[in-house]
Amino acid sequence: KTLDKYGPIQTWSRSLYADLINKLVVDENTKPYVIAFDITFSGNVSEDDKLLAEAAANHGNVVVVSNLKYSQKAEVDQDGIMYYPVEGIVLPYDQLMECTYTGFSNVAQDSDGTVRRMIPTEFYDGTEYGMFSKVIYERYCAVMGRTPDTIPTDFTGRSIINFSGRPGEYECLSMADVIEGNIDP
Repeated sequence: KTLDKYGPIQTWSRSLYADLINKLVVDENTKPYVIAFDITFSGNVSEDDKLLAEAAANHGNVVVVSNLKYSQKAEVDQDGIMYYPVEGIVLPYDQLMECTYTGFSNVAQDSDGTVRRMIPTEFYDGTEYGMFSKVIYERYCAVMGRTPDTIPTDFTGRSIINFSGRPGEYECLSMADVIEGNIDP
C-alpha cells in the first residue's frame, strides 16, 4: 500500500521518514520508546535530509542502520578461528549520525539460506559497533531504566537468534496508513 502511494522506496524524500517520526511522537501517551529504521541513510541527497535529522533529534531515541564492509579474504585469529575482518563501515549522513544511534545490519545466512546467528558486536578502527537489534534493545532498556541482559555468544563470537515468532506472525502496518492517521495510536 505504501509503495503504491509513494512509489519505489529509492525515490522517497527523507522528509517522508520525518513525517512518520512526527506522526508517531505526536502524543506523549502513545509515542514509541524507540523508533528504528532498517534503512541505510548514507550520504546527503537533498535539503530534506535536515528534516529527518531534526525529527530524529526531537524524539531523541531513533536507531538507524549502518553497514560493515568485510574483507573478502578470511584470516585466522590467535585461537585458530577463521573470520573475515571489518575493513570499513557505511554510516548515516553526518547530521543524522549526530542525533541517532546506529547499529550494523550485516547478517550471514546458513548454508540453507536461513539466518540463525548474529554477531552482537564488531570492532572497526578501534571502535565497538553493536548489531542493529542489540542497539534497539539497549535503547529500550535505557528508557525503561533496566540493565540490558548479556547476549551469550559461542567461541566464534556469534549468538543464536531466539526469534520471538515465525515468519508471517508479526503484525505489519502500512507506513502510509500511519502517516495519514488511519492507524489507532
